Amino acid sequence: MLSLAAAQKEFEPAGIYLNTASIGLPPRRTVAALDEAIETWRTGRAEAAGYDGLISEARQRFATLVGTTPERVAIGNQVSTFTGLVASALEDCFLRRGGADEEAYVAEVTRCLAAHLGQRAA
Repeated sequence: MLSLAAAQKEFEPAGIYLNTASIGLPPRRTVAALDEAIETWRTGRAEAAGYDGLISEARQRFATLVGTTPERVAIGNQVSTFTGLVASALEDCFLRRGGADEEAYVAEVTRCLAAHLGQRAA
């Protein structure tokens, strides 16, 4: 863990900066990593396979954070891509509701979503 002094050195505001709730300042190490990534991209050295290790690490870290396995963590280029998949699956699942009680309905929607999204991912 960083000390307070080390953490303060990570940031370089031009003045007093209080807008952290909506657009916080990036730490120096983030700016350095972005600069390196952009230079790799700019010079034509970026390859999709080169990001596999970073994606695996991100999935592992997020899975640990939320208490699941990396295989259950989806990675995509846009939230809207996954939102569309879930929304289309929900429509199919809601149409099947019928007269089931709430617990049975939740189980059916969960099963339906898993099956539907699994088919789309394949």
